[in-house]
Amino acid sequence: MELEKLLQKLKLAKYFSVMIDGATDTATLENELVYVRYMDTEGPINSYLKIEDVKHANAAGVLEAVYAVWLAWWIGGSVWWALGVMVQQSMLDAGQVLLLASKSKSRISYPSIASLIVWSWVVSAIKENPKMQQLQATLCSIYEQYHYAPKALRELRMIAEAMEEKVLKPTTLHGARWVPYVHRAAKVLCDSFPVILAHFEDMASLERRPKPSAAVTGRAKKVSSYLKDYGSVLFLHFLCDVLDHLATLSKVFQKDSVTVCEAVESQERCFWNLSSLKTRMGLCMETFVEQSNGSGCYKGVQLNRASSSTLEPQRAAVIDAVISHLDERLKDLHQDSIVAKFRALDPSCWPKYDHTDAVERETFTQHEERRAMFRCLCHLMEIYMVLPVSTAVCERGFSTMKRVKTDWRSSLTTAQLQRLMFISIQGPALEDFDAASAAQRWWTSSLRRRRPGFNPWSSRERGDEEDELVLMGSEDELEE
Repeated sequence: MELEKLLQKLKLAKYFSVMIDGATDTATLENELVYVRYMDTEGPINSYLKIEDVKHANAAGVLEAVYAVWLAWWIGGSVWWALGVMVQQSMLDAGQVLLLASKSKSRISYPSIASLIVWSWVVSAIKENPKMQQLQATLCSIYEQYHYAPKALRELRMIAEAMEEKVLKPTTLHGARWVPYVHRAAKVLCDSFPVILAHFEDMASLERRPKPSAAVTGRAKKVSSYLKDYGSVLFLHFLCDVLDHLATLSKVFQKDSVTVCEAVESQERCFWNLSSLKTRMGLCMETFVEQSNGSGCYKGVQLNRASSSTLEPQRAAVIDAVISHLDERLKDLHQDSIVAKFRALDPSCWPKYDHTDAVERETFTQHEERRAMFRCLCHLMEIYMVLPVSTAVCERGFSTMKRVKTDWRSSLTTAQLQRLMFISIQGPALEDFDAASAAQRWWTSSLRRRRPGFNPWSSRERGDEEDELVLMGSEDELEE
């Protein structure tokens, strides 16, 4: 019933957009997830439509899977009013994405191929920096030390309790989105800095008994040397400031209600904030400099300070690389594309007048005859609200797929997986669900034999009781 309601809304909608993404489930099957974005009375809605098998992991296979969805539901009759197809670019290479765009132009109106910000692309712009490589290696060493050695984690917590400090378990850097992981790992290291350093110094000490292995001792010496360097800790706090701004931009793109103008405004704000970090220090970096008191003593730890440099050349290089890379990935928001043309509806892009001109235009006149002349503005506004900016909602759909099709249920077919995912995503709330119709349908149309009063375990239970009685009788006879 919920599916019928959704299909009816799509057939009545003037325009809708399509968002697709691909992934592999636990049965190593390539699937294509299809979401639609349409205008409802409450505003733009992102709705899950279907999951489809992909026979070939290329542009032709993806397009064939998407067309199979339309043929299955026959949305929009003989004319497709799809405004655009948004593809997660990580599922295809750049050439396949362009090929998909060219193939979809012949059948889908106003194609717009865009992608969600994949933060590994951002990191690829700055990971060649020597200080970034050192920081990445240090964070990996810290994580491996506490992930594979539960005893080390217990010792870390005991040291934190003795120092009356709070400590968090270091997190991993390996994930689908690298920047959120490194952001969390860097934050944990900044907050638990004195405790982690004290523990690694203890592991590197020659007086420690029992003595750790050579690999653990070497790792501890390397991490301790890095954490006691003033420039390295300063770069760590600078990176936290950079990742804070990138995380804010990422959260904007993850919203279901984000529009083109809001995305452009958030991107420009992020660029301004990042550019300001070239000449002035951010919150984390400024806090570190103030607490070090100019002497290099930070949270009771004396750091090795070779110079009073604030890493301005390294900061400028990292910021320029991040801005250049983001600008290249989000060029559809600025270049001559369908998405960029809707910036005309952004008030910040309208012509600006002087204060004197604004005073002369205080009197407004309502022209009734122009209402019929500009009727198309309503359609443009609806198209503007329906155009998708990112495919973050598809990522949530795959999270649902992993919860439904686990290792224990890897034999689920695509059809059954589609039903379960639709119930989980688009189904009614538990308190609003009436199971009477579902029970009636099961009772009247089920193919299996129904025996509600039959307990298959009752005969076995009776057999066990009889065996116990026989054993008790034999024991009594032996006693006599």
